[in-house]
Amino acid sequence: MSTKIAYVTTARSDYGPSFWLIHDLFADSRFEVGLVVGGSHLSKTHGNTVKEIEEDGWPIAARIPFLRGKGDDRSLGIAAGRALAGFAEFFANYRPDIVIVYGDRYELLPIAGAAVITRTPLAHLCGGDITEGAIDDQVRHAVTKLSHLHFPSTKRSAERIRQMGEEPWRIHQVGDPALDHILRSDHASADELTQHLGFVPDRNTLLVTFHPVTLELEQMPIQVRELAEALRAYEGHVVITAPAPDPGGDVVRKALEALVRLRPKTILVENLGSHRYRGLLRLVGAMVGNSSSGLIEACSVPLPVVNIGARQNGRERAANVLDVPPKRNAILSGIAQVLSPSFGASLISLMNPYGDGHTSQRVVTILGNLPSRQELMTKRFSPI
Repeated sequence: MSTKIAYVTTARSDYGPSFWLIHDLFADSRFEVGLVVGGSHLSKTHGNTVKEIEEDGWPIAARIPFLRGKGDDRSLGIAAGRALAGFAEFFANYRPDIVIVYGDRYELLPIAGAAVITRTPLAHLCGGDITEGAIDDQVRHAVTKLSHLHFPSTKRSAERIRQMGEEPWRIHQVGDPALDHILRSDHASADELTQHLGFVPDRNTLLVTFHPVTLELEQMPIQVRELAEALRAYEGHVVITAPAPDPGGDVVRKALEALVRLRPKTILVENLGSHRYRGLLRLVGAMVGNSSSGLIEACSVPLPVVNIGARQNGRERAANVLDVPPKRNAILSGIAQVLSPSFGASLISLMNPYGDGHTSQRVVTILGNLPSRQELMTKRFSPI
């Protein structure tokens, strides 16, 4: 009898890293996989990224739209309520043996809540991490306590989950599935990227991703202005990827769209797609911003990263990451430092704390040997 899995993806930020895990689950006859797509995947504003899933060929078991409004606190609260209702209905009807979620986006709270309400076991990828500058931190830890099986990426994250009283047998350090792409996936060539971007990306090109710092929303206009002014003073090409659909995302987007209009050699791309994104990581000189990708994936290239501000505070990082405050001069100084030959030379033989690119196989092995539903559902607090 096959194990019935509901795999949930609500944004490009969780689908891209999960590709090989989804692939390996569908390829394994022991599993019946229901891929559940919702959130920004179904939003025209955010690029209708469900198209990427369709192009990859996965059958979609359900589409659950829940986004509404402009992304402020009120509209996200309404979206969370719609997500709770939609996912509770799906889980109640589909009756999976386990639901799998990735990461720390706000919608994981209602999705995990729906699993609890419908008495459905929940597996959580990448719990135990720390990002002190965003509400993601609270979401991630809350989902850990609502989950029945944990797949943290690092040893320190696994230890934090243990500190929360989770039973040791539930915790499996497997690495971050995003790194499987580095080992197993191809990537866009320079010619393909040149055609897509309209210029030849090189070591003087910066890849910029700046997301809202959701615990510092009142400072977002100032912080993104400082970033924009730093980029205006930089001479090379700049490729900006769109911010996450979080509170404050509209402020970041407007400022960066204004930069594109004012600054030559600057483009904003709504969704590069995983294939082109991986190719660009190998061609540009540095990543600039506050994306977790800079701390998790860039290390495996290896690519220098200028990490701005507090969003990723507390997250483990390797020597490719240079932390700077959200001030234009500090950002410019950081860019100059990471683009220097000596900084690049220092990254030879860099080890990635987030894994080795074999996460998907480890997760599949564990899911192939699940304990009984009753054992999964009966949680006990386990003191250290």
